[in-house]
Amino acid sequence: MRAACLTREPSTAEQVEACAAAAGGEVTVVDDLADAARWWRQADLLLVGADVAGDVAAAGLPQRADVHLVGPEPATLVGWSAPLHASVLVLPDQSALLSALLSSTGRDSGGRAQVLRLVGGSGGLGVSTVCAGLALAAARRRWKVAVVELATCGGGLDLVFGAEQSAGWRWPELAAASGHVGDLGGRLPTSAGVDLVSAGRGDWQRAPAPAVRAVLGSLVRTHDLVVVDAGRGEDPAGTELARCQTWLMVGADVRSVVAAQGLVALAGLQEPGLVVRQGRGRGLPAGEVSRALELPARGRVRDDRTVPLAAEAGDPPGRSARSVLGRDCAALLDNLDVRPVTPAVDESAAPGPRRLAS
Repeated sequence: MRAACLTREPSTAEQVEACAAAAGGEVTVVDDLADAARWWRQADLLLVGADVAGDVAAAGLPQRADVHLVGPEPATLVGWSAPLHASVLVLPDQSALLSALLSSTGRDSGGRAQVLRLVGGSGGLGVSTVCAGLALAAARRRWKVAVVELATCGGGLDLVFGAEQSAGWRWPELAAASGHVGDLGGRLPTSAGVDLVSAGRGDWQRAPAPAVRAVLGSLVRTHDLVVVDAGRGEDPAGTELARCQTWLMVGADVRSVVAAQGLVALAGLQEPGLVVRQGRGRGLPAGEVSRALELPARGRVRDDRTVPLAAEAGDPPGRSARSVLGRDCAALLDNLDVRPVTPAVDESAAPGPRRLAS
């Protein structure tokens, strides 16, 4: 668990560091607000000093959880609480509470996952297939990984993995979840070392936001990487998590680029990375797509002729590290800041793919 404090006020920094030291935790003091956006995305616990609260609010950063305002003046802190969606800690009066919050930083052995949210800039790009490929590439690296399906009418992510007959909870069983949910290990369908949270068969309702927050919160505590199949950006609850990166998948053709421009504007995507989908009829260079959308390119995904054959056999796409999809997804993972702290996944013991019942 990583904690950061944004402040230029020496006395605030000293009090926060003292609280961390007393609790045996760690905190990084950030006095250069040029780094504020990065820490806003990556820190698990974020403290904002009253002296920089106005600057942080003016930066227009997306709403997130685990933000706390710290400083000596209650009235000033309360005034910035609503704009930043943050709780208030008056120092030094509430130093004990701050120490409790910081007590687990630097020594959390339960995992703190990177959340990777994939959004399709248009239809027909194979976002679910790429989510599966990324998860399998992560499992080959011995990361503990889960994939969560949030796309409306996605059809069932377990089908993509060939695990439609595997026992385990899917969204119909998890829809009533809320608040703190314990470890879901052993209760979800699993394929090739990947835990799956998929849609149920015949249940086309969108997962409720409280359930999404609760399930993702549980997976974040117990996994190294959580891949979210967000469809066309249909998961606003997922963006509230710390360490959540959004990647926008865009076809390398003019129509797909124009469609993605509209989606970025309408869905309010905040600084997404760009994954360029190349292949037949999608011949634009990745650099041109990146410049047109003014987004940083994270990599590309090319056509893989083995994917349809694997689907017919009930085999997950990108299962082979030597396949085109396997290589492209492995290259994409190099963009992520994942520090595994969970036991190695025994991929050889993972259940194999299953064919569709005839």
